[in-house]
Amino acid sequence: MKTLSAFALALTLASGAAFAQGSGGSGGGGTDAGPGGVNTGKDAAAQNPTTQQCAKGWDSSMRMTQAEFNEKCKKL
Repeated sequence: MKTLSAFALALTLASGAAFAQGSGGSGGGGTDAGPGGVNTGKDAAAQNPTTQQCAKGWDSSMRMTQAEFNEKCKKL
């Protein structure tokens, strides 16, 4: 009987640990990275400005600093 109880306890703990890690789905969180920390591309505009944005220039509504914007526009 003790063996069965120990097995049931171990199984319950293992199941709880698996659920505690989450599914990695879109149930919230604060980043645009998908499961495993892989960028899903949702925030690509913040990472790389378009040639039109570079021609228009940086503004404070962009999700990068002016220095980052200028550096990325130089690479285009």
